[in-house]
This record gives sequence, C-alpha cells and structure tokens, in this order.
Amino acid sequence: MERALYLSHTPGAIPGRAPAQKYGLVIGVQRFANSKVPQLTYPAKDAQDFANYLVATRGGHFTRANVQLMLNEQATLRNIDTALTQLERKVHPGDTVVVFISSHGAPPNDQGNMNVITYDTVITPREQIFYTSLSDTRIQSFISAMKGVQLLFILDTCYSGAAFSKLPGFMASGAKDLFVEEEQTATASPSLSNLQYLGKQHTTVDANASKDLTLLLTASSAAEKSWESNQLQNGVFTHYLIEGLQQTGEVNAAFQYARPKVEKQVEQEKSATQTPQILALPQQQSLYLNN
Repeated sequence: MERALYLSHTPGAIPGRAPAQKYGLVIGVQRFANSKVPQLTYPAKDAQDFANYLVATRGGHFTRANVQLMLNEQATLRNIDTALTQLERKVHPGDTVVVFISSHGAPPNDQGNMNVITYDTVITPREQIFYTSLSDTRIQSFISAMKGVQLLFILDTCYSGAAFSKLPGFMASGAKDLFVEEEQTATASPSLSNLQYLGKQHTTVDANASKDLTLLLTASSAAEKSWESNQLQNGVFTHYLIEGLQQTGEVNAAFQYARPKVEKQVEQEKSATQTPQILALPQQQSLYLNN
C-alpha cells in the first residue's frame, strides 16, 4: 500500500561541557482515530525496527532511555509536538538527534504545504487536515532550532520530498490538490533542485566540534508515493535504509546502498516509481550513528 492520504469525495565530549548525548524520536502511525483515513500495515513495525537499530550494540548504540518510541494512539499531534519541544529544550551543541517518522503523507496543497498525518488528524472538512496534522512548518522550525547539533531527520511518507521546501535557500514546491490523485513524472523534487546528492567524497564530522550538521532523508520526491511491501514487511525505504545502516553505520553510505534497491523493489512489486532523496546542510559531510 502506498503511504498517501487520499479521500474519496556517541560523539566525543566538548571541552567544558558534559559528554555529548545521542537522542532519538521514532514515530510510526498505521492506525488512525478517524475511520476515513486508510489504515496502513507496517509503519509501527518500521518505527520499532528503526528504534531497535538505534539502541542495538551493533547498531546506533544509543542509550535506550534517550530513544522515545511513539506508535499509533501515542502519536497524536499534541504528543509529537511536545516531544519535539522537549528535544529543542534539552539538546546541547555537539549532541546527535535522530527523528524518524513513518505514516501517511498528504500531497502538497496549492500553497505548497505538505503534512504528515498523525493518529488524531481530522480530515473533514478538508481544510482541517492542515490544522490537525504535523505540518512542514513545524518540522522546519524544529530543524532550525537544532543549533550546533548533528541532526538526522527521516520521513517515510508519500510526498516527503516536499516537507523541507520552506527551509531557507529552498525553492517553493509545486502545487498539488490534496483530494485528487495525480500521476506525475518521478523526478527529483523541484524544492530540492538547488541541492546536490551527497557524492562518494565526503568529510567525516569531528566529534569534538560544535557545528551544525543537518541530514534530511525522504522516502520519495515531492511528486511521488512512498510504498510499503508485503514481501519485505516494512516500508520499502525503511527496510533498505536500516539494512544499509547495519552494514555501514554511516548515513550517506546507507542511503547510497538503499536508493537503487528501493527504486528496483517498487518498480518490480508495484509497477511504480519511488525516488528517495538525501540532502546535507552543509554538503559533503557524513554522520556515523554508531560512534
């Protein structure tokens, strides 16, 4: 099933500070309070699998108490907003923050707004969706608040490539009506066109440095669906990203591993296109989660 919402009519210590911490916020929503929202099959498993990777000794090696897992009924808009606010208040320069969300994504509307559907999203009348779901504006304000932090933000939702379109320096995303299913050519999101994919040459982050590093991973472009797979029993992107992280521990390398596998799996299983996106601010830097 695609993850679109359609409605029928340990880094090192910084001198003078406590040792740097690693925090995770992992969210998976496949059941929804509103019966009109189509149920999904694997987002809760996606989130559980990703959280398991973060805390595994041979995975991210995060402290379990520092990883918050929110599934289904727990993942209301208020609870997610509270969790993001808590992270904004507790992190310090040099910390690492990972946010992972698997759910439905609403196509960008005529204002270019993309929203992630939460457990309690209201969808009628249609404009309520933009007040009762996780907005791209809230996501981008969280990213902007992560000063001096190594941030990895992952979205496994349809149209996830549009979620970061309002960050400074990004171009506006294309319009698409929320309630009309349209097929578009699977190209990179217009909002991402002024940034390059990370190449093979990259610089390892200095664990003792207090500097911004933002890595944004999306399961698809702004114009594409993100699919889940009965064969893989996961979201396709989540499955291969975790597999890549288990093999490499480094985000860029894991993405480069996952992207062609996602494209091939979706083409073979769904006869569709799905083009994962990766952006780095600044460019050409890497992040090892298992340090």
